[in-house]
Amino acid sequence: LAGSHDYVVQDTLAGHVNITTAGGTNETMVVSNTLSGVSITSAGDADQDLDVTGTTAGNVSIVALVGSHDYFVKDTAGEVAIVTAGGHNETMVILDTVSDVSITSTGNATQDLNVTHTGGGVTIDSNSGAH
Repeated sequence: LAGSHDYVVQDTLAGHVNITTAGGTNETMVVSNTLSGVSITSAGDADQDLDVTGTTAGNVSIVALVGSHDYFVKDTAGEVAIVTAGGHNETMVILDTVSDVSITSTGNATQDLNVTHTGGGVTIDSNSGAH
């Protein structure tokens, strides 16, 4: 449910990593060295600091409502898809991905995005705000 969430998931050998919360005051999540995909869904407003690195198969999906979003995604084998409802500060660094990267913000957002070294296409769809 809603609250402050500190999660570390590392070195999973099989299966998809799926994290779903109802949002919260602060969400810090580190997911690294997973054999399959990663899904992180926040169903409520949340200030998030997410690091997802080293997914060797599967896609990375991050879905969040309004909040401060600080995302770092690196060394992924599948597609990276991020959807937010905007927020007062969105900083996203996406590095060394093998496939497509899609970032969608449906609400007002102040964004600082850095997408570097992708093997696929890049789609950025932002509503209003400072970019």
